[in-house]
Amino acid sequence: MDLGLNTLVSGLNAQSRAVDVAAQNTVNVNSTGVLEGDGQQAYIPQDVDFISQNPGGVRTEVKPRDPAFVPAYAPDDLSANADGYVAAPDINLAEEQMNLIRAETAYKATASLIPVVKDMYEELINAVDKNA
Repeated sequence: MDLGLNTLVSGLNAQSRAVDVAAQNTVNVNSTGVLEGDGQQAYIPQDVDFISQNPGGVRTEVKPRDPAFVPAYAPDDLSANADGYVAAPDINLAEEQMNLIRAETAYKATASLIPVVKDMYEELINAVDKNA
């Protein structure tokens, strides 16, 4: 596949991954666990890093968020310690929503370039045919 298409496809894949991660974080916002010791661990939120590739394109690296948890007061939770605290995933729903919007916008922008690359190929083929 050509560099232009490779670059576009890598961008589409990267934004798809960003949507997946933001969706997983959003779904697990209330997945609490124990602060310390044995027991159910809270969901570990993920972050996506975008890494430029040479000669073009982008790849993603998914990493656990640091810090992953914040203490939350939930005395009725089965995972609560003696003081009533649990480990809650360090997830900000507004931030995750912005991540989803950003990824959707970037995906649409990247996808809109596919016809441009197609037109460029057609022009190139026509130019080669005229000179042949």
